Amino acid sequence: MTMRKLIFTLLLLSSSFLLKAQITTVFEEDFETPPYNVTSSGAPGWFTNTRLFTSITTSDTSFIDAPGAVTYLETGPIDCSFNFFIKLSFNQIAKIEFFDAATIEYSTDGGFSWAQLIDDGVGMPNTNCTYLGTGLFGTQGSKFQEASYANWQPGQNTIPDNSWWHSELFDVSLIAANNPDVRFRFKLADGNNSGGAGRNGWAIDDIIVTAALCETDPPIVYPLPPLYSGTVYNTGPFNINAAFVD
Repeated sequence: MTMRKLIFTLLLLSSSFLLKAQITTVFEEDFETPPYNVTSSGAPGWFTNTRLFTSITTSDTSFIDAPGAVTYLETGPIDCSFNFFIKLSFNQIAKIEFFDAATIEYSTDGGFSWAQLIDDGVGMPNTNCTYLGTGLFGTQGSKFQEASYANWQPGQNTIPDNSWWHSELFDVSLIAANNPDVRFRFKLADGNNSGGAGRNGWAIDDIIVTAALCETDPPIVYPLPPLYSGTVYNTGPFNINAAFVD
C-alpha cells in the first residue's frame, strides 16, 4: 500500500460530503451582450470598457470625476429561495486612491434599504459576510482601493492593464440564504474630496452569484497516526485514521 492510495482514499471520503450539494448559478453578468442585468446610477455612472476585460472583450468601469462623487452599479433581484449557501464572485481592478472606497452593498427588501458587506478579517459577530479572496479587504475598512494588491501600484497614477485583474469571492449566506429578492450594488465613492486625484477608476467583470441547498465547501482532512509514507511492504490490515474539520 502506498501513501498515494491512502491520500486517494481520504479524498474520496471528503468528496462524498459534496454529492448532494448541487450548485446553481442564480445571477451572472459578463457585460458582453446587452441588455445587461445591472443598472447604473450616480455620477459619472458606469460604462462598458473594451480595453480592460477578463472573460471575452468587455468589462464595466467607473471613476471619480469630482469631489464627493458617488456612483453605483446595481444588480436586479436575485432569487435565492430554498438555498442556504450563497456566494458572490467577480473580477476587478480598483485603481482608486487609498482614501476613496470601492465597496459592495446589499438589499433584501427590494432595493428600499442598503447596507455594506462587512468582514473585519477576524470573524467578529458583527460581520455579515466572509471574504474569501486574497486582497486586503476587512483590515482596510471592508473596502477595496489601490493598496488592496501590490500590483495595483498604490500612490501612482499608472494606467492599469489586463495583468492587474484579481478574482474576488464572498460567502454571503448570512444575508442571502432562502431570500427571494437579494440585490447587490457596487459603490464607488470619493473619500477625501480629492475628485479622484487622476486615478483610473474601478473596473468590474464577470459578476456571478451561486446558490446551493447544502454546504459546498468540503471539510479539511487531517491524517492521524499511524502515518504511512512511501511503499509499505506489508499486506496489512492497516488502521487509517483521519480527522475531518469543517
